[in-house]
Amino acid sequence: MRTFKSASRQIQQHTPSVRSPLADSSLASANKSRNTDNSIHIMHSFNDLAISSSEQGMQQQQADQKQPLASLPIQRVEEAKKSLVQPDPADKSASVPDLTQTLVDELSKAKATESLRQGALDNLLNYLISKNVIEQPPPGTGTITTKIVYNSGSGGNDLAVTQYSSQGKTGNATITITVYAPLFTSNSVAAIYSTIRHELIHAAQRTQQPNDVKVGAEETDEYMFENDKKSAYGKQSFPTIQAPLQEIETHVWEIKHAAETGINNDPGYLAETWKFLKNYASDLTTNIKTVPPKVAEYWSGYVKRAIKQLRSLGDANADKWANDLDTALSVQLAFASLPKSGSKSGLSVSMKTSTP
Repeated sequence: MRTFKSASRQIQQHTPSVRSPLADSSLASANKSRNTDNSIHIMHSFNDLAISSSEQGMQQQQADQKQPLASLPIQRVEEAKKSLVQPDPADKSASVPDLTQTLVDELSKAKATESLRQGALDNLLNYLISKNVIEQPPPGTGTITTKIVYNSGSGGNDLAVTQYSSQGKTGNATITITVYAPLFTSNSVAAIYSTIRHELIHAAQRTQQPNDVKVGAEETDEYMFENDKKSAYGKQSFPTIQAPLQEIETHVWEIKHAAETGINNDPGYLAETWKFLKNYASDLTTNIKTVPPKVAEYWSGYVKRAIKQLRSLGDANADKWANDLDTALSVQLAFASLPKSGSKSGLSVSMKTSTP
């Protein structure tokens, strides 16, 4: 049974966020499993990166004020983390309380019959639009359109892939969530639904840049938005910092909403969600210790959000993960606040000292 999952992605503009049934859930292994040639090289070389004062100045000049990628209008999946107004008791499914029994029956039939899967996904999308999780714009209005597409392939290691693509400077963009066959054949309806909600959060994360006008990514941003700029704070930090931040957000959401999605009655899926949350928290803690202090400082607002999200679970293990991450961040922020030495060697000493 392929019931476990994680998320990985290539370090390229507009490449997918994915959920993958990987036996080894570490971030590095997830990237390797997708044969992402450049991501592993970046991960291994990033620890030696020093950030010049000129690059810091350029980063400030290029700071975005929460503008969507490619100057697009506001995101259309901004309510991806909301709790639904559930159906009336007469219509509500007992196994997936967020959905109607009719929709759950349709998804159940689609698990057994491949020809029914695209239709079931279309109806699920329309249902989420009706619940205002997704605001689907009228055609030709210059906004972001969301699609869920079934693919009969195995998906390699991927259960579902979320891809964001913009159409030049027209102001139009498409978010496509591709669902592969194993999501239906090896998972419960509750897991299918929870996975789609997970992917919609990835979609929201990808539609805007962080609000980094002041120092770095702002703790008050609605989502763990990603920075795809060509800088140490942007693309080069994706495998080490941004990816685990985004995955902590999605996995915490799944756990906190387990009673709504029904995965609280799917112990295998729920256990794997906890397992991967632990691994991403560990990845982030390790990587915070090894990136240059100024990179840790730039992302500190989001890291603080991740710490709060972990603690919000009310779980002793998650509290420990949060405390470990908090300690690692505090050490790096202390180094980042030291007077500038005027040379890269000073930064290198700080980095070496902060590495376990």
